Amino acid sequence: MSVLPARTGRTGRTGPAGRTRRTGRVVGAVAAALMVLPLAACAAGGSDAASGTSDEDRFGSPDNPITLTMWSWGGGDTAATEKAYEKLHPDVDVQITQFGGSGDVYTKLGVVLKAGDGAPDITAVELMNMPSFAAQGYLVDLADYGASADSYNPSAAAAASFDGSLYAIPTDTGPLVMYYNQALFDQLGIAAPTTWDEYRQAAETLKASGHFIADIDPGDASLSLGLLQQAGATPFSLEGDDAVTIDFTGKEASAVQDYWSSMITDGLIDTEPAWSQEWFNHFADGTYATWLTGAWGGSVLSGSIPQANGQWRVAPLPNWSADSVSDGVWGGSGSAVTTQSKHPAAAAAFAEWFSRDQYLDQLDNAANMPFPANQEVLDDPRYVDASSEFLGGQKPGQLYIDAAATVNTDFQFLPFQLYANSVFKDTVGQAIVGDGDLSAGFQDWQKKIAAYGTDQGFTVTSK
Repeated sequence: MSVLPARTGRTGRTGPAGRTRRTGRVVGAVAAALMVLPLAACAAGGSDAASGTSDEDRFGSPDNPITLTMWSWGGGDTAATEKAYEKLHPDVDVQITQFGGSGDVYTKLGVVLKAGDGAPDITAVELMNMPSFAAQGYLVDLADYGASADSYNPSAAAAASFDGSLYAIPTDTGPLVMYYNQALFDQLGIAAPTTWDEYRQAAETLKASGHFIADIDPGDASLSLGLLQQAGATPFSLEGDDAVTIDFTGKEASAVQDYWSSMITDGLIDTEPAWSQEWFNHFADGTYATWLTGAWGGSVLSGSIPQANGQWRVAPLPNWSADSVSDGVWGGSGSAVTTQSKHPAAAAAFAEWFSRDQYLDQLDNAANMPFPANQEVLDDPRYVDASSEFLGGQKPGQLYIDAAATVNTDFQFLPFQLYANSVFKDTVGQAIVGDGDLSAGFQDWQKKIAAYGTDQGFTVTSK
């Protein structure tokens, strides 16, 4: 793993509304192999935004056509997306480049942002990793181009914001829910647990019959962070321009660590790496009875284990007490406009369309799509009325909306979250697959990311 150069100090760039944009942070970009690449020590170039934008700025004209480039990952019919937007706005040429995964995008972004040239107008970004780029001044404040957080689910808008500004148009998000094998639960006389105490009781019943209630991937920080968020923990706090506090020792964080440590040491959950087809097959054959994941998980399960069609259901994430309902998030992505864009107003307009229209077009199959962030989509009756064949005819839309409404939006991510996530497997992950002492694992993680933040010029308080 490469070591990033020390931060060289701040420079300022004044935005269209007279705000000073902080730049100068050096953070890591994580490649597919979780290697950290150096980013620039100051913001890359790009045009300053105008305080007001015209239709020509947003959609071009015959005399001034616009070409927009976007980097993304995963599947999807990019040609259809390009054609749909170009039909609406014939003076805009959209060119979407697909990468194999988010790490591939971040790796190349790290190179071109450091070089100061070659970045796309728009990049897809995971919302938890957005601050790693916004903190350096690499992303445009989208409010300068008319974007409003009010257009999006509040939990998604909060995750897409950094230091009070909206730096990504959220496309989807992932309030945590519990997918569970209803057929197996019925066979063993288990009711869907509503509290973590009930979840453990169900796990003990399942273990006695040769099943795990769940699996925790030792290489992915997402679920652990979401569970901490649900519990009200604040492991990361940001204050001002440079101050970062990291604390995994608080009451709420300790409760989460103790609970899951006991689940590991008592053999109630498995600790295998996720995402292989063999891993998915464990959900189909009853090895794993639940999946604690984001509200996008139903579409993933239905496509990965069609042989279990109709056997699964979804319920709210268990809570710490029956009268205290809260939630965390796993996942969520958005579209960010880079400061290298020569057409930031047009890029912002496309990002807003992309967040809304692609989901409106899928609402006839709403139960099998990721949880959308756009409020107009969520308010459409077709969303809550859609039933899922995989979930036995259940209509999950309202459950997802209700879960999102209880997300702890005070939770913050680090301005070097990319690096923090890359070393999770070497710290907490080792405790998960080892002796199960998550308290020690989180302390190791805290020491490593605190040292990194200090090396990058942040004032880090580690408790």
